[in-house]
Amino acid sequence: MGCAQSTEEDGTELPDFKEFSVLLLDNMEQVIGRGIVSIDQTKMVFVMRGESREHIWELQHLRRYGADGRFFSFEAGRNCTDGEGIWAFSLRKADLLHQMVDNFLQRAKPQNDNNDNSNNTQTSTTTTSTSNSNEKTK
Repeated sequence: MGCAQSTEEDGTELPDFKEFSVLLLDNMEQVIGRGIVSIDQTKMVFVMRGESREHIWELQHLRRYGADGRFFSFEAGRNCTDGEGIWAFSLRKADLLHQMVDNFLQRAKPQNDNNDNSNNTQTSTTTTSTSNSNEKTK
């Protein structure tokens, strides 16, 4: 099963799990920590060197994300395990991390779209029924 988003630029398939060595950056792009970001089909996890605490962000709750050269940043929504905020990392393969996030979200998207459409259809049917009932009683 192949699609345009499931391969790297050189044509090799994207892995389902990967770890990246990263530098954590503040809003002035200054290094404030080093650690490992791991990504799988549902989440990204960051562990800072020397700490055991995991920072977890479910991919479905990311608001925005992007890569620029050696930088990868994202905005986590309030439903993420670690809450909302903007995070930035410097890493050698920022584009690969970006591709993986994008690919995993694209894979999950059709499932979410179908659920949204069925809810919208139900809502409009209910609204229409209510309108028709009200018109009959007038």
